[in-house]
Amino acid sequence: MREQIDSLIISLIVIKEFSKDIHYTAHGDAFFAKHLLVDKFEFNDDIDLLKECCLLGNNERPKSSKFYLGAAASLLVEAKENDDKFNFNVLLKYLDETLNTINNMKDLTKADENVIGGIAQKLQQYKGLVNLQVE
Repeated sequence: MREQIDSLIISLIVIKEFSKDIHYTAHGDAFFAKHLLVDKFEFNDDIDLLKECCLLGNNERPKSSKFYLGAAASLLVEAKENDDKFNFNVLLKYLDETLNTINNMKDLTKADENVIGGIAQKLQQYKGLVNLQVE
């Protein structure tokens, strides 16, 4: 289970950071709407809960920030400064991959399921909004 939680933490960091790249490169007619949309993609509290409940609550210590940030950095692609459609498609790919990671998790306690279920709900909602953006 440890690897599953670490993978989810890394994926949430990737989504959060890439959404900030979109936040600062969005442009065009709907610039401000795109800018505000990706501002919603904040996962600090969720990551904290994963570490406190799903790791510490199961007698596992979280890895270092250097570990999580380094792993996330290796998965990030460069946002294209003048291609919002490309950027939102990449974000959609990150959301899909993270939801797949969650859907494939096994051997979770009820508390773990509750924490992860809330994260999945948020991700799926964001996916729905991004789907409208890339249509």
